[in-house]
Amino acid sequence: MNDSNSDLSSESSEYALPAFTLPGAEEIVKQERKTNRKFWLLLPVGLLLGYVFGQLMSSINGPPDPDRIRLGGWQKLALITVLPVSAFLVILAHEMGHVAGGRLAGLRFLFVIAGPLKVTRTERGLSWQVNRSLALMGGLACCVPRDPKQFLNAMKPMIAGGPLASFLLAGLCYVLSSSVDVLPFSASWLLLVSRLLQGTALMSLFIGIMTLYPGTSGSLKTDGRQLIELFKSNPHAQRQNLVRLLVGQSLAGIRPSEWDSGTVGKLDEAYAELADDEKTLQERVTWASLRSAVAEDQGDVETAHQLIQFNLTHSNLYPVFARGTLFLAAAIFEARVRHDADAAEALIQAAPEGMLVESYLVTTAKAEVCRLRGDIEQARTLAQNALNETASALDAGGVIMEREHLLAIINGPDASDLEQS
Repeated sequence: MNDSNSDLSSESSEYALPAFTLPGAEEIVKQERKTNRKFWLLLPVGLLLGYVFGQLMSSINGPPDPDRIRLGGWQKLALITVLPVSAFLVILAHEMGHVAGGRLAGLRFLFVIAGPLKVTRTERGLSWQVNRSLALMGGLACCVPRDPKQFLNAMKPMIAGGPLASFLLAGLCYVLSSSVDVLPFSASWLLLVSRLLQGTALMSLFIGIMTLYPGTSGSLKTDGRQLIELFKSNPHAQRQNLVRLLVGQSLAGIRPSEWDSGTVGKLDEAYAELADDEKTLQERVTWASLRSAVAEDQGDVETAHQLIQFNLTHSNLYPVFARGTLFLAAAIFEARVRHDADAAEALIQAAPEGMLVESYLVTTAKAEVCRLRGDIEQARTLAQNALNETASALDAGGVIMEREHLLAIINGPDASDLEQS
């Protein structure tokens, strides 16, 4: 029986650990606003660059010919209307190139995001969703390894597949733009189709070139930078490739405590010797998010607490579409380890939403808070919902530990048993 008056939030913890703090909260809001501004600025900037390029091409071709066929009002309206669809197809082609490269290398498709479209592979099949994250409108694709040992080699064709697909689409559209005469349209509409294909070719060529530039976009590395790291052997590239090995193991369904201990040990040593400065801060945040999962799964709560706090402090460096994961991990830790329901609930409220924030983490955190406060019936309901949501989890290895805790809530004692104890 559930007793709503029963409150176990004061349940003592065997660990004398301080509550988590969020000194970077204001910076997070600034970063989100900055990301949104960047996205909306890209549209007028792109249109302006297109206009300048068109004027440049006109000047190269000489003075206007009064007998030359021109686009009419309806054709211009149609061109403006169809261009966003063309841009979406350019992004989709690039991301599907990543998927195709991954599949050819023996990887399994996990998800693809292109513009407003998100398709994810789940245990129940493909899940089609609307992407509402502005930070992910530019596209993202992921494939998971069948054999974690082959993940690094398989990543090379997967990453290269995106730019290659963009270049192939650009070439195809350019060839087709000069072959539209076979279509049964009037001259002005044929010109419209030709211009649309030329515009698509330019956009796809632009995407291919820009993604090969070795840099970062937001908090994500470009295809070019990832390829360089995969082929280079400097200390930074070696660290990143070891991190990729662990990510591959987790995506393949290996829980954190069973990740290759040699790889974890090498990374522990490498980051212990790494200078504590701004240049390495972002990669240390990435490593801390993985290492905290290992520590927590092994029962090393002191190390897990230290790493989770480090991530919260520097959470503005984490990708905005996955940043809420850090807050929810902290919330679950507060409830499960420190037994502080109020602190856990505050972290749940503070967690930013994001397209790559797993829904089961939100529900799990709420279930832990309800359990701690003695609302066992609601805790079991939420735990069962979270357990069902793990079927669509992207991280097959990281979810194993959470399933064990959820089953413990579902099959655990009711409120009256806890009161008697």
